[in-house]
Amino acid sequence: MVPAFAGTQTEGRCSMTKWTEEPSAVDAGHTGDARRREGTEAADARTEAPDATGAGAPAPRDTAKPTAEIVAMRLREEITTGELTAGTSLKEIRLAQRFDVSRNTLRGALRQLQYMGLVTLVSNKSATVAMPDEDKVHDIYRVRRVLEKAGIEASVNAPRERLRRLRDSVDASRSLHDAQRWRQYGTASLMFHHEIVALIDSPLLDQYFANILAQTRLVFANFADQGELQERWLEPDQHIAGLIISGKRAEACAYLSQYLDESEAMVIDSIRQKVFPAA
Repeated sequence: MVPAFAGTQTEGRCSMTKWTEEPSAVDAGHTGDARRREGTEAADARTEAPDATGAGAPAPRDTAKPTAEIVAMRLREEITTGELTAGTSLKEIRLAQRFDVSRNTLRGALRQLQYMGLVTLVSNKSATVAMPDEDKVHDIYRVRRVLEKAGIEASVNAPRERLRRLRDSVDASRSLHDAQRWRQYGTASLMFHHEIVALIDSPLLDQYFANILAQTRLVFANFADQGELQERWLEPDQHIAGLIISGKRAEACAYLSQYLDESEAMVIDSIRQKVFPAA
C-alpha cells in the first residue's frame, strides 16, 4: 500500500589541448644556458636562506591540533545526530579542553557554526545551540523542497552506484525503526534525504545541504516524544526511494511535496503548542 498524506499535493566539457612549438637548435642552446644559470641562482639562494628554525622561516604547523573548521564540523555532526540539541549551552573552556584546542580556535569554530545557523552567540555569554523559530522552519523546508526535487530530477543521470546507495540508506534505517531507536533512526532518515540531494553530484550543494539537515534536526527538539515524530516516516522514505529508482520522477516529486508539507506542519504545530498551550 502506498503511504498516504493528508496534505495538499504540490508539483512539481570542452577539453583544452596545450600546443607548443618544437624549439630550434639555437633556442635549445639558449634554453640550456638559461637552465644552468637558474640552477646556480637557486643554489646560491639556498645557501643564503636562513635555517628553517630561524626567524626568517615560518613556524612549522602542528597538524595534530584540530583547526577551527574541523571542530565546527565535529560539532555540526553532533547536532545532526541529535547528541547536541537546541538550547544546549556550549561552554568554551570545556569544549576547548575536549578538542585540545585554544579558546581562540574554539571561538573560531563557534563563529562558523553561527554563520551556518546552528549556534547563537551573545557577547560575554556562553554560546548556545540555536533554536529555529517559525520563520526559520519555513525557510528550511523551502530549501529542502528545492534541493530534494532537484536531486530527484537529476537521478536520470545518476550512476547505478548512487542509486544503490540511496536504496541502501533507507533499507539500513529499518532495523533502527523496528527497534524504536528514534534518535538514531532520525539520523538515518536525514541521511537518506542527503542521498537524494547527492544525486545532483555537486560537492558544494552537498556541503550546504549538510547545514540544512543539521538545522532540520534542531527543530526535532520541539517534540518531547521522538517516536511521535519519527515512527511515520519509514514507509514514505522507502516509497520515495522506490519511485526514484524505477524512474518515476514526477510521482516522486509530487509525493515528496506532500511528505515535506506534512513534516513542516507537524513542526509548526509543535512550536505553536508551546507558545499557546492548551487550556
